[in-house]
Amino acid sequence: MHRRKLLTLGFTIFLFLSAAFHPSSTEGVETVMRIESRLEEELQKLKIEAIQPGFRCMLLSEGESPLRQSASISLQWHSLGIGPVIRRGVIKEIEKPFQYSLNSQVYQQSAGCRIDFSLNPVPSYGAVWQDGSEYGFFMREAETLYHWGGWFSIEIGRKILLEPWVYEMLQTSAFDEQGISFNQVAEEGEAAAQPLQTNSMSIVQSQRAHTFGLNLIIQEGRQECRYLWALMYSAIGKPSSFFRSYVDLHSTGRFDWQLSILGRWIGEGFENSKGVLPQKKASLSGLAGVNFDRSGLSIHGEISRNKLPAVPLRYVECERELGGKVYTGFSFFDCNSSFSHAWGFTEEGERTGKYKHEAGFSLKTSGWNWKCRFASRFPYTSVAEHSAKLEARASLGCLSISASGKLTWKQDLSREAVESWSAALRGEYKRRADDFVELWFKLMAERKRSGRVELPLSIGLKVETTTP
Repeated sequence: MHRRKLLTLGFTIFLFLSAAFHPSSTEGVETVMRIESRLEEELQKLKIEAIQPGFRCMLLSEGESPLRQSASISLQWHSLGIGPVIRRGVIKEIEKPFQYSLNSQVYQQSAGCRIDFSLNPVPSYGAVWQDGSEYGFFMREAETLYHWGGWFSIEIGRKILLEPWVYEMLQTSAFDEQGISFNQVAEEGEAAAQPLQTNSMSIVQSQRAHTFGLNLIIQEGRQECRYLWALMYSAIGKPSSFFRSYVDLHSTGRFDWQLSILGRWIGEGFENSKGVLPQKKASLSGLAGVNFDRSGLSIHGEISRNKLPAVPLRYVECERELGGKVYTGFSFFDCNSSFSHAWGFTEEGERTGKYKHEAGFSLKTSGWNWKCRFASRFPYTSVAEHSAKLEARASLGCLSISASGKLTWKQDLSREAVESWSAALRGEYKRRADDFVELWFKLMAERKRSGRVELPLSIGLKVETTTP
């Protein structure tokens, strides 16, 4: 009953805001209305969206049945937005300092946030106010953590940009791995066990962490250098810092080449967005590549060092990776082949790692598309793992149909060695005239590791109309 009331209230607010911001007397302004419905097994989703210059509103409801729905609303009015918040640039990177690879788009993004209007929004609700990439402020809530911060940009000439920013995290409670509050254990008079090595959240009822940073960007044509420095401190810990340097160099000509270098270092006590200490201490990665038209070659390498353990050990964990990729294409044919070799040492000094090779082919014409991919993984301490994936798609006017299959097995291909397999069939109808209509269905067949075969079915509808 409570969910039904929330859904009814959400629809009421949505209609009220749409009427308030979309007056019928407005001339020369087009309003786009979108309705999207999706049924995935037992989960139903309904999305209603209205878009007008300067205003955007979205209502999303999901649940197991029409009578048991939970609703959420997203609003964007000029510079102000309310709803699921997505971070960008350094605001996103600082929450996961070692998460993103060398080619990640997070390094090309300016500092900022935006509201998520997708059918599967991020599970963090809040608000953001910003003027493009020049300045802004955001606040959001995710699980038991509350985050807020702000940023602005300073241009120095035409090639240098400074982005000072501040970020604050408030942790309302801390729990152990079993979900029991450490404070609850203390109140019951029991002594909480303190492990020698841990990356769990601090054992406090509330924790506030302040982070200040400066992002320096230097650009000259396609050449780019970005340097990030951040300082974090809290009332219960000593200050800690994080540093990142990113250099991306390109050339334009008959042969295009690229050289990218990414270096990162983190101090003791620097926590991520969930209040957890990252395992890595430092990393250095590089990529070099050259291409001509649709053919090219690239080589990448990375070396990283984990944090020193709390007790003396014989070896310090250090990981290395080396890889490359070759690709070419002509007419309607494309193919690529890549490899990577990662190795390191365990705490006992045992050498460990894996070698991975992947090859892919694709054929594409105006009416159909065919792709296949083969991947093999050879771990040091276990048997080889292989996978194959095949995709085919054909289109005729407004109709299209696609099929795909994936198979994974170990060592040699036999019935006993097959770990899992899946197949999918998707049909789609699209009509685009004054309005846009899309109907689709997808039928899958999956074999789980337990041996059980499942046949999930999903269907969807999307309608878009424009009214002056």
